[in-house]
Amino acid sequence: MRLRNATRSGGSGAAASKKFTAPTSGLEDVYFTWGTAKDAAKFEDTVSQLARHVGTRNWQQSSVASKAMSTIRAPVIEEPARPVREYWADANRTQRTNNNMGCTDAAPAANQPVKEDWDHNLDVDDYKLKLKTFREQTLAWKENNAKCYYLVLSHCPKELEQELRNSTRWSETEDDQDVVALLEMIRDITHNKKERKESVMTIVESDVELFTIVQESGQSLDDYYKIYKAQVDTIDAHGGNAGHHPVVYHLHLANLLTSRGITKEEFDAMTGEQTADKLTIQSDAMKTSKEAYLACLFLLMADEERYGA
Repeated sequence: MRLRNATRSGGSGAAASKKFTAPTSGLEDVYFTWGTAKDAAKFEDTVSQLARHVGTRNWQQSSVASKAMSTIRAPVIEEPARPVREYWADANRTQRTNNNMGCTDAAPAANQPVKEDWDHNLDVDDYKLKLKTFREQTLAWKENNAKCYYLVLSHCPKELEQELRNSTRWSETEDDQDVVALLEMIRDITHNKKERKESVMTIVESDVELFTIVQESGQSLDDYYKIYKAQVDTIDAHGGNAGHHPVVYHLHLANLLTSRGITKEEFDAMTGEQTADKLTIQSDAMKTSKEAYLACLFLLMADEERYGA
């Protein structure tokens, strides 16, 4: 018999139920609440609506900021590698060096460049364009991060803001004006995840919370999924690996190797230049095995009266 999830009630439900009007035009009734299972589901809707709002703003890189909010992950902006000109270090052109001058028995001599001047200049021009884009993206995210931070904060009732200010993460989050960290804090509160020192017990409690989420009678599939997904994200955000099971992982790894025509012995022997391919295979197997495990758990805990055992 399935356990009913009794750990989702309580918290600051009374405070969360107070009427609040958000300052954003058209989104006055969109704000974060906490204390019940419905509030945990509402968190996803609130983030989604605020993210869509950001995506329609006339900001530089607004779509990047919108995605960062909806995924609760900061964008990865990689600085381009500066091109370094290479030269042939020997007359047979088998070895390369970054030095434009070499030494012979007679006297120092200029090394021949690997690329012609025009070809190298193309690399430099390409680098300049990528560097310009990188700087624009970095500046845009810094500005948009702050705008999104204050947007999210303005959709938090005063009682919730006080809960946030009591967190040990608040000072750093406020200083950095970090919308991703702010959303993570709000998500923890909506799931009644009290801030305390991580221990084996708190990790187990978080896993138990996932395994005891069930679709209540009359609860929509959408709300059930949002609560379930948010708990998975909460576990992962705190260093967990929701859905990982070694047996399921190895089954998926074996299937993946078979589909690519790779034997287990060949896979184990992958080293050197093949290391990157090996890591990609392992990552793919981990991803699909977790998805399969979590999907089965989701279906297993769905409402039996509506969907069957």
